[in-house]
Amino acid sequence: MKWSRSAPEVATPRMMALTTGWLYLAGGLTALVVGVSDLLVAADGVPLSFLHLLAIGLTAMGTGAIVLVWGGRWPRAFFHVLVGGGSVLITLATLAAGSASGTMVAAAIFTFVAIDAAFYFAPPAALAHLLLLLTGLVVALSTRGVPALDILGLFLVCLAVCAVTAVLVDRASSADRDTLTGLPNRRRFEEAFATATRGRNRHELTLAVLDLDDLAAVNDGRGPGEGDELLRAVARTLHRTVTDAVPGAVVARYGGDEFVLLLPGTCGDVATRLVDGLRAEVGIAFSCGLAQRAHGESRSALLRRALAALTAAKTGGGGRTERADDATALLAADLTSALAEDPDQFHVVHQPIVDLTTGDLLAVEALCRWTHPTRGPVSPAEFIPAAENAGLIAELGALVLERACADAVRLRAVQPDLVVAVNVSGRQLVRPGFYAEVLDVLHRTGLPASGLCIEVTESVVDGSTPTALRTLEMLHADRVQVAIDDFGTGYSAFSRLDALPAHHLKLDAAFTAGITTSGRRAGILRGLLDMCAALGLSVVAEGVETCEQATKLRELGCPSAQGFLFARPQPVSEIHRRLLEARPAPAVQSAAVGR
Repeated sequence: MKWSRSAPEVATPRMMALTTGWLYLAGGLTALVVGVSDLLVAADGVPLSFLHLLAIGLTAMGTGAIVLVWGGRWPRAFFHVLVGGGSVLITLATLAAGSASGTMVAAAIFTFVAIDAAFYFAPPAALAHLLLLLTGLVVALSTRGVPALDILGLFLVCLAVCAVTAVLVDRASSADRDTLTGLPNRRRFEEAFATATRGRNRHELTLAVLDLDDLAAVNDGRGPGEGDELLRAVARTLHRTVTDAVPGAVVARYGGDEFVLLLPGTCGDVATRLVDGLRAEVGIAFSCGLAQRAHGESRSALLRRALAALTAAKTGGGGRTERADDATALLAADLTSALAEDPDQFHVVHQPIVDLTTGDLLAVEALCRWTHPTRGPVSPAEFIPAAENAGLIAELGALVLERACADAVRLRAVQPDLVVAVNVSGRQLVRPGFYAEVLDVLHRTGLPASGLCIEVTESVVDGSTPTALRTLEMLHADRVQVAIDDFGTGYSAFSRLDALPAHHLKLDAAFTAGITTSGRRAGILRGLLDMCAALGLSVVAEGVETCEQATKLRELGCPSAQGFLFARPQPVSEIHRRLLEARPAPAVQSAAVGR
């Protein structure tokens, strides 16, 4: 399939509005200049040509200003009116000019229309506009008595400008096209995607990702040539059906056997019906993931949800459509808005970590809480995964790190050796610059590196990339403490404990819960404690809720613990008060001392 390359694929509505607006302004200004020239050479009074050109120039400039402001929202068809109107205004200006030189200057503006026609429209429409402008040019110049050779020269200039513009448009279009199917390629799609989701666009928008289920079988059984022809046939059907059904839709080949549909002004229900209707026309089974954009949702989050829905459709057997969870999208959108506009919706609480022998407070774990103005308190079990999926975990993590370190400085004024532990996701660890961000926060808050502990889960450690491990090693080298959180939920980290840059091991609550009822679990913990002692690792038991658990942990030799038995997460003010109350009263020197 090969469509004629044209600016419908290259010139976006916004680009068309900018080009048309500025050319109208330039053409109007030129008409005014010609009119003023006639006025200056007039022997007596104000010439009629000046008044005509003044009216034409002001009309063109006013139109240009309007197009610049609002033209990006207009339908593409309206630009036929603007381009045709440009030809009419230039014809009138050419007829109105009071001198031969003014006539030629006004006629030269026809080149602006030639640019627009070749840039905006497919060849048939562009040719129609070109014929209109050339007719206006010939009629106007012939009427003014311009020699035929001069008319021919300007005629050829307009043709050359139109031809060169068409070639450039064709080249630009080729760069944004998939060579096999003729559809927009991934680059063009992402540009259209960015335009459709720019800012806080309130228009409904649904993204669909289609994956052909049996293309590999076609390639293996009938050869790659048959597979290519099938892709072209699918592309033709998708483009024809979808663009006819949804104005402004973009159908693109995303790579391999994947196609993406950008469906503006379409809700998830309508998109689902459209995709299901395509199954009978496409001629090959496909899986589809759909995601309707929530207000303010980022492009990356929307695409991730659509791809996740596609994975669910293929996992479920293929040949089906799955819709992404819209509730999760709305939550992610609220999260985005809160982080950008009202970060005070988030606050940090701290859960104490205590010495199991003395009960003394050793450290606190910083935990994020979110109170939404209309949702009320949102569970971390909901918003933390939403932040991960929406790509917001780094922003949320930075906010928590900053506030936790500031709180730690306040608490260390009472207990200088207290440590604050902050949870860090795998995505944060692999971000370029995360190490520098941590050091910057420590510098700004005044917290010593030894007063911060970075907690990473066992699953993150198990799947760590060299970048993540290198980050942990650099933090460890700078005396920032590192803890492996939720230990006991996996299996692989046992063999790596001696190689990990860690100071602490935090036992998962589920592991801790079984030590009073399972002798084998208690035996495993005893062996783990001995191993950690040999490696120089401190062990913290999480989720301690009963006295029996605390007693058993003490008997086994576990040094520290955390859980509701000791304290629930609390505001920093409560922790500060607790530290003040636990601090020994200053000794009062007796007057009798020394007697």
